[in-house]
Formats: sequence, structure tokens, C-alpha cells
Amino acid sequence: MAQVEFKPFIPYDYESLTVGSAVVSLTSSKFASLASLSLRAFITLESAPIRFRIDGAGNPTATEGHLLETNQNLMLEGYECLNQFRAIRTTGVDGILKITYEKQ
Repeated sequence: MAQVEFKPFIPYDYESLTVGSAVVSLTSSKFASLASLSLRAFITLESAPIRFRIDGAGNPTATEGHLLETNQNLMLEGYECLNQFRAIRTTGVDGILKITYEKQ
């Protein structure tokens, strides 16, 4: 029987990203060169609600996309999810994303 090895995710970078009235994405230079690895991003939202999409088929709007409320967490796994993440604020107040990038 083959032995299964579990490798932990290791934090390697961090950023704070303001989500305003224009659509924003994660900073690709934080993860693009590591696309061949198992990647994920642990995200916490502060300040105000946002909407986001990760399907790559379009951008979120103030009324369309997944709703993320203040103080909620989100875990994105895999290069495609990180690369396709798009967010926008839902009110007149900017949201602030705190993001820790991890690799395996």
C-alpha cells in the first residue's frame, strides 16, 4: 500500500487590498510565479461588505456576485481561483481585504 504524505500549507506573503467602486483583483505578482504549486489565500474582510466572483466569466457589481460581509473570512484554493478573483464594494464605503498567501 502506498504511503500518503500530507504537507502543510506555509504562509509566504501578505497584502492589504482596498475594494472600492472599481473592480479589483488580487495582486498577481504575489502568486503567478508559483502557479505550479498548491496555493491558497486566507482572506478577512474589514470595513464594509463587498461582492466577489471567481468564475472568470464576468465582474461582480454592487448587486451581483457572492456577498462577503464585514468580519467574514474566505479561503480561496488553487491558482485559477486566486487569478480569477474579482471584487467590488456594495455601498459607498470601501472594504478592506487582509490576505495571507500560502503555498504547499
